[in-house]
Amino acid sequence: KIIAIDINHPSASQLHDASDIPQEITDKVFTFLRDYKIPDGNPPNAFAFNGQLKSKQFAINVIQQTYNEWIKLVNTEEGNKNNISTWSRFNGKNKKSEQEIDGMLLSEWRSYLKANI
Repeated sequence: KIIAIDINHPSASQLHDASDIPQEITDKVFTFLRDYKIPDGNPPNAFAFNGQLKSKQFAINVIQQTYNEWIKLVNTEEGNKNNISTWSRFNGKNKKSEQEIDGMLLSEWRSYLKANI
């Protein structure tokens, strides 16, 4: 999970990294994330890293690594076979550059925002 704050929130200018978040807020967020599935009959969620928040840079690195792995996946023949539904959304064309994929994703995101916000 990634914890973020609306840039228009009055506290946004004071919160730049996990260490800036007051402990009482962290406790409330972790309690919610641990317990929110319990009413559906699921056990409490467990947390990696001994339940400690990781830094902003750690989150950025994970996002970048995930993105890079996705790019590798969709730009391979095997990735194309396994991701037919993804490619069909982009006219079924093979082997796109990172810039083309970025442009398509940005376009899709803008369309989503216009339709839902």
